[in-house]
Amino acid sequence: MSMEQGLEKLQDGFEDWRDTLKSNQKESRAYADAMSNIQEGVADLLDVEKDAVSSDFVEDHLEEIEKAATGDAEAIDGLRDALVDDFIINLKAEKDWDDDIFNGVQDQIAGLRE
Repeated sequence: MSMEQGLEKLQDGFEDWRDTLKSNQKESRAYADAMSNIQEGVADLLDVEKDAVSSDFVEDHLEEIEKAATGDAEAIDGLRDALVDDFIINLKAEKDWDDDIFNGVQDQIAGLRE
């Protein structure tokens, strides 16, 4: 899928999916489907695998995703940056990095963002 297809997917279904997520019925099939659809749309939008977009990420960035669904380039860039930060935090936890390694990776990524 492409960024354009991800944007289209989010534009087509985001309002309904957002409302389902805000209902906070996390055990329902509708909630799981809405979450999955948003994760897929964000993944396509940012050109990453769907598994890279966690449900926590979606919940934490729902407002930014809503703006991105309208084609807001700043919101899309913000989501991309937030997802990179999420990757780094998860890597630190998975790899049991000490603070020096973690800070070094953050510095390298910050340099790439400039």
